[in-house]
Amino acid sequence: MEIIDVKKAIQTAYSTINNYFDSRDFTDILLEEVELTDDDKYWLITISINVPIPRTTITPIDGFLGGDLIKNYTRKYKIFKIEASTGIVKSMKIREI
Repeated sequence: MEIIDVKKAIQTAYSTINNYFDSRDFTDILLEEVELTDDDKYWLITISINVPIPRTTITPIDGFLGGDLIKNYTRKYKIFKIEASTGIVKSMKIREI
């Protein structure tokens, strides 16, 4: 059985993120882990992204209270299960740390 190479599996995971999520909703995409299952059936690709967490703070502006939106980020991890023989994404799960 011929399998897709690791570069193709990684590209598939990155493409899936870019195709299904609005890139304005995250920053800083990083490859974290790559694994071929023992039976050579699936690539498991872990990618992390920074996702903004909106937080409102109250600050005085010209004697009035106004809200300034400040963004903080949290890192989220996604595990992609990609069929090694076809390159088809079989699942995407959130990895808990």
